[in-house]
Amino acid sequence: MPVPRQASTLYDSLLGAARPGRAKRSRASGAAALRPCPPVLEGGANGQADETDGLVRSVKLDWLNYTGPVVLLEKVRTYLEETCGLGPVDERRRGGNYYQTGVHWGTIGLYWSPSKGAEGTFLLSIPASGLEVIRETIELNQLCRWLSNGGCKPTRVDIALDLMGPEGTVDCCHAFLASCEAGELVGAKCVKPLMEFNPRDGELRGLSIAVGKRGNLGSGRSAIAYDKGLEQGTHPPCTWQRYEVRFMDDHAPLLASDLAADLPEHCLAHHAYGAYDFLENNGKRKRDRPRVQWWADFVEGQRITTTKPKRVKPTLAGVAKWIDRSVVPAMRTYAVAAGMSVDEFLAKVVGTHTPKPSRNAVYTQSFREWCAHKGVSRRVALDRIRKAEESAPVLAMAPLLMELLGLGDALREEVPI
Repeated sequence: MPVPRQASTLYDSLLGAARPGRAKRSRASGAAALRPCPPVLEGGANGQADETDGLVRSVKLDWLNYTGPVVLLEKVRTYLEETCGLGPVDERRRGGNYYQTGVHWGTIGLYWSPSKGAEGTFLLSIPASGLEVIRETIELNQLCRWLSNGGCKPTRVDIALDLMGPEGTVDCCHAFLASCEAGELVGAKCVKPLMEFNPRDGELRGLSIAVGKRGNLGSGRSAIAYDKGLEQGTHPPCTWQRYEVRFMDDHAPLLASDLAADLPEHCLAHHAYGAYDFLENNGKRKRDRPRVQWWADFVEGQRITTTKPKRVKPTLAGVAKWIDRSVVPAMRTYAVAAGMSVDEFLAKVVGTHTPKPSRNAVYTQSFREWCAHKGVSRRVALDRIRKAEESAPVLAMAPLLMELLGLGDALREEVPI
């Protein structure tokens, strides 16, 4: 059963209590709280509040992260200082984002870990204020194209949709919260509302609703709707609000490729509109659930694109690296904690029994293709595996197993499994 909306939600009561003496507007539903907006405008929202009597919508790139091999570090640093007009670094601080050290140009950070040597990577982190500085010298399209062509990978792209209007006319935060309470959100299960008050007079100082999970716990995208005017301390509630969508992991390159293709920043809005959806909670399948009215009004006339990273076919090199970098170190940590050797620990956990060969047709065909690539028969390959298993558990002897199977070159080339 759909959760009925209440005329007085948690948001309503707190907002009303935060502004004593101010009459509360009726907010019976999200549909009544948000009006359709005019077409998207390029650029930020600052200074646009009085352009029209209605609501003004604007779109901009709000954060950009790139990573790359540390051998490109000096090349990237030189490009930022000379081409992007940042000049010499103005600060040297400790590292961030799990990197050991870094240099800074204002809010722009370049981080790396010297202890990893040539095997390490670097992170270039450019928040909104840093993007504004770079825009004064070159187009962001040029920066993205240079980084992508130079061997760097985008790992985070944030898109900000700003809504501005007369006081009390912008209320997308309430619409988001009301729909999430009614079970109408599609694309995420985690919703976190957050409200901040002045402890002295109870005045509302911050309002946000976070959707999805960030980092490795999430799906590669997350969003937050918040009152930007309150955050900046420049506008009263419901005057300037922002819907910000963060794309990470395999989603980020899809947006960066649009930027590298000379598309203007506001053209990225269609990715933000397609990140999540709000459908009526009528108990039916997704395809039989129409959009709720307020969200239909919000995206009316806008292009909507759902980012769907292409699944890359697993490779033998990828599996070998995963075993060597993730599985073996984890097993070694467990073994040390248990006071055993890695071989003893794995023998205790998984035993020494060798499972029968898989009858799965996909695995069987992949094994045949691999044997044909190596120029060995299936029987010879299986004999090598059995000999490796006789000396030690397979996972603990992953590097040795790779050599016994003749996979040394597979670690340096992308061979399909």
